[in-house]
Amino acid sequence: MEPDGKRLGMKLTLRTGARVATALIALLYSGAVAREAVRADAPKRVLILESFGSDVAPWNAITPAFKRELLRQWPSPIEFHEPAVETAREDEPQAELAFAEYLRALYAQSPPDLVVPVGGAAAQFWWRHRAALFPATPVVIGGIENRLLKALTLSSNDAAVAVQLDARAGNEIILQVLPATTNIAVVMGSSLLERFWMAEYQRAWDPLSNRVQLTWFNKLPFPEMCRRAAALPPQSVLAYGMLVVDVAGVPHEQLSALDQLCAAANAPVFGMFEEQLGHGILGGRLFSSETLGREAARMAARVLGGELGRDIPPLVLSASQPTFDWRALQRWHIAERQLPPGSVVRFRQPSVWERYRGYMLGALGIITLQALTIVALVAQRIRRRRAEVSLRESQQFIELATAAGELGLWVRDAASDELWINPRLRSLFGWAENRTVRWEDLLAHIHPEDRPRAELALGGTTRAGGAFEFEGRLRLPDGAEKWVTAKGLATLDAYGQRLRTQGIFFDITARHAAEAAAQRHRNELLHIGRVHMLGQLSGALAHELNQPLGAILSNAEAAELLLQREPPPWSEVREILADIRKDDLRASDVIQRMRALLQRHELELKSLAADALFAECLVLARHDAYERKVTVTMEVRPGTPRLRGDRVHLQQVLLNLLINGMDAMSEGPVERRRLVVRGERGPNDTVEFSVEDAGPGIPPDQVERIFDSFHTTKPNGLGLGLSISRTIIEAHHGRIWAKNNSNGGATFCFTVPADG
Repeated sequence: MEPDGKRLGMKLTLRTGARVATALIALLYSGAVAREAVRADAPKRVLILESFGSDVAPWNAITPAFKRELLRQWPSPIEFHEPAVETAREDEPQAELAFAEYLRALYAQSPPDLVVPVGGAAAQFWWRHRAALFPATPVVIGGIENRLLKALTLSSNDAAVAVQLDARAGNEIILQVLPATTNIAVVMGSSLLERFWMAEYQRAWDPLSNRVQLTWFNKLPFPEMCRRAAALPPQSVLAYGMLVVDVAGVPHEQLSALDQLCAAANAPVFGMFEEQLGHGILGGRLFSSETLGREAARMAARVLGGELGRDIPPLVLSASQPTFDWRALQRWHIAERQLPPGSVVRFRQPSVWERYRGYMLGALGIITLQALTIVALVAQRIRRRRAEVSLRESQQFIELATAAGELGLWVRDAASDELWINPRLRSLFGWAENRTVRWEDLLAHIHPEDRPRAELALGGTTRAGGAFEFEGRLRLPDGAEKWVTAKGLATLDAYGQRLRTQGIFFDITARHAAEAAAQRHRNELLHIGRVHMLGQLSGALAHELNQPLGAILSNAEAAELLLQREPPPWSEVREILADIRKDDLRASDVIQRMRALLQRHELELKSLAADALFAECLVLARHDAYERKVTVTMEVRPGTPRLRGDRVHLQQVLLNLLINGMDAMSEGPVERRRLVVRGERGPNDTVEFSVEDAGPGIPPDQVERIFDSFHTTKPNGLGLGLSISRTIIEAHHGRIWAKNNSNGGATFCFTVPADG
């Protein structure tokens, strides 16, 4: 960029002349000293030639970014020299020659290790005077327009980072975001460089003239630009290019001028450079000067490391993805959905939810927050009177919440060993309102049989911190007992010392009684199921008893006849007595099995063998199977492990499935009346049993409901057998299901855990 104008030229020329004179005087005194100071381990010297100095934005952001990145990339110290090629911006050959002579004299004894021209003016200056300065010194061009780069002849020591500024991108992004735009005002200065870019803009935007009205502000002084920007017609947009010198020859600091223009404008302003964000522009496809500086530094590090410029392809940077200022979007009421896909929105303000999320969440958890506030106030004991007032208020608030849940709360402070309890807990333990309660009083009311478990749970948590849980009985002053659940938390400080313990007591006496009643009802139901099943097996039981009793009678009669002989045949009598004893044991065994099934029985898990379970069930069911002409096959496959279960309850399940299978085949041909009972290893450490019949199967719409209570497929069934079986198997932590066979009939399966 090249600001012009007579006043600016005079100022820059005087400034340059003073710098040259000062440098030449300094050289007279410092030449010999500088020669002695150069050592083999001296830091790298990098000469940065700036086109516009440090006060022309956004190019003044290139050099700082370059220096930061190069210092990060290069492991050794670097000495930066940063003269500005101010004479190169003026059409004054003598001043430019004087500046070149100044550089030659300054670095005559110790040339720089790298020259970095920043911007097109500095690059052109260097190429005009390079042969007279340091022709062998490597060069990295830090930012030059790509068309100008192509006009330069690069040597093997030269590398470059160029920029590709596309004037068409500006109007494209405007019409993408605001397609209803009818008027675009272009803001551009009047320096030589700005006149060049004005011509580029006019050539690139001329095809838009049949769609929008283009207004050019380059021939207006800056105050008039601001006045026109404030009076634009509706559906207008301002496109801000650059403003270094206006038509009146007045130089301007770009960002300051942009601030004034955006404040005055009555329409959105689109920009060209990323550094303009935050100064009022809406956004656009923006070019980043800092990115240019960083990329030039990475290339400079490679050159300082010994790479030749010819081996480093020129890097051409273009504008970034569309970037916009959230605040400007809000000002001009532009929704983010109007932006091109992939757009970046900066300076976004947090939403109401993001800003007040903590307060909202705090309101939802106010009960927990109040409880923690109470604990914190008790622990800190700071400004005790105010803490006590807050504590009482918080207690009242918590009581409102805990009264509905009937929760008894307590907090025990470690330092003072004071115990706070709420009225609900006093009522639960039967304590008067004015009674002072200690921790020992609370433990003393726990049932003696349950107290060791409570002390173990509380003691371990108190030492190590964390949560605890306990369920047991309370013994009240009047001798009554209540079941409670206690849960709490022990808090430790940073040194592992207990600060406080707090928790709740919840009366579960009613729930415990209900669970006990439900268990009694389940046991009654299981017992009724077994009685009903024995009624179905009455014929088998009668047969099992008649056989040994009949044999006993026959043997007794035979013994009477033998005893009438003289002498009696004692050996035969002994054999008869042995048979009587065997048949008696056999009848007793049948009676014991009946008693086991008829008695009320709590679940008792033991290690069982599948084959023994099958054998006992077969004894009870074989006569019924014989009468119904059903062949029962029982097999335990090799590798089947022992199971863990209740013998009587599992017999009840198997007998129920056997009877159901016989009932299902009662109408079928005799040759198909086969029941196959199997036991084998199941998945996930289980033993799987199956009972397969050859009946008509289960109606498809009833497979999922077959185990529901009171659901039956038998004309005279109660609908309880399979429901009871499911209850038994689930109590064993197993699973029961039914399925139809592909060749007819149905199979009922269940699993129980393997032993060990």
